[in-house]
Amino acid sequence: MSKEVYSPPVVAISIMKLILPKRVLITLLGDLTEEFQFRVQQDAAKAKLWFWQQSLTTSFIYFNEIFNSPAFVKKLNVIVPLLLFVIAFLLLTWLSYAYSVKGYSSEFWPRLLAGYAHLAILEPAFWLNIYSQIKAIDGVGFLFYPPAVLSTLGNFTILFLLNKGPNFTALKMACWGYSLMLLPYVGSIIYIGSHTLADKQIGPFIMFGLLSFFYMVLPVSYLVHRKLKKVQT
Repeated sequence: MSKEVYSPPVVAISIMKLILPKRVLITLLGDLTEEFQFRVQQDAAKAKLWFWQQSLTTSFIYFNEIFNSPAFVKKLNVIVPLLLFVIAFLLLTWLSYAYSVKGYSSEFWPRLLAGYAHLAILEPAFWLNIYSQIKAIDGVGFLFYPPAVLSTLGNFTILFLLNKGPNFTALKMACWGYSLMLLPYVGSIIYIGSHTLADKQIGPFIMFGLLSFFYMVLPVSYLVHRKLKKVQT
């Protein structure tokens, strides 16, 4: 009487297919499946648990190698900042050309007055109306705010001075650069939350934080990219 053939967990196999190189996957999957078929005849539940443990452990090892490779970090350093740049542009357009929050959730307006402008992207009404607001753009003046320009110049001066150090690595550039990029926006939220301001006074602080972020995100990405390129070389 032949032994019954069981299939390994499909999700576990899918995870390995997603992460492991193909040349490794074929050999490893064959070995794991063969061992699984042996174990499953003794205890199906323990065999499935064993297969999950082996697949996750192996996937983690390869994912860790991929994640820490300069090539992967370089790609991540391009894709994420580009996405953040687009989102910041959309938020700035919305703040400049949206004239009401009709259709937004009742909790959104108090959060906006607290400085949390980024929460607009979680509102369906934001995405329904943003195209018409982009069409209403009549110049780039709304992207220029002197205090944000001065703040950005100050931040890049700090990065320039730090970059002169011989031990200023790509990781340090990323940590300092992206921290300085976020600082004005986080600072504006803290300032708004700790002061009693009229509605009209809140807008400039939000714009200051968002524009500082907008100005810095791509240049910081470029500086990190240059550092990573040296590491990869």
